[in-house]
Amino acid sequence: MALFDAWISTSNDLILWNQQNRKVFWDKVIVVYNANKPRGAFRRNLKMLRTHFERADRDVKRFCGIYKREAEQYQSGASGSDILRAVLRIFKSDTGKDFIFPDVWEVVKHLDILHGLVLEPHEAYG
Repeated sequence: MALFDAWISTSNDLILWNQQNRKVFWDKVIVVYNANKPRGAFRRNLKMLRTHFERADRDVKRFCGIYKREAEQYQSGASGSDILRAVLRIFKSDTGKDFIFPDVWEVVKHLDILHGLVLEPHEAYG
């Protein structure tokens, strides 16, 4: 979660975000992450953070896409819990694994930056 918090806080600076290259952006994420890392966690470098982020980001984007599609198609009167249970089942069916980033999804599901970036099943694993 600390990694996504660092990424979000760095991404939210839209002036800097548009004027920096990928390396400068990730250098800032590293600084924010290491300053706010969980107690007992060790300092991380670029490769460690990017590898973890990219793997988690792929799953979170896929989950967001499935949730959006299911929420739009679900019967009226269905609760958010009903939709979430269905999305968890679909995600597991599509990927063969459980979705392990619900805390990250709760934080990022509303972010505009994820809209249009959601991977369809054939794009993520094809």
